[in-house]
Amino acid sequence: MKRCILLILALLIVACSEEKLYSDIPDFIGIVVSFEDSNQIRMNIKSGTITEYGYNGTILISVENMKDIEKLEKNDEIKVWIDVQILDHQPPHAKLGKYESNE
Repeated sequence: MKRCILLILALLIVACSEEKLYSDIPDFIGIVVSFEDSNQIRMNIKSGTITEYGYNGTILISVENMKDIEKLEKNDEIKVWIDVQILDHQPPHAKLGKYESNE
């Protein structure tokens, strides 16, 4: 009985965690082209797994909190992990999961 309760508590703690886990491999590596209105970054895709699905060229990345990316500058090369999925627009749209500098 105690093990069952501990297991349920452990599952609740893990399930309620706000931190998302991402793979070691970014969805793409790209160059920051510009910072758009409405919390978006326009980027050029250089390489990555999303190119296997036909996504090349420009992509718009939505950012929930612009403070999260305040250190980014135009022409920075970054690794990007997408949160959820890519929306098929022209250019494609996606939500930023996380990013890292590609230094």
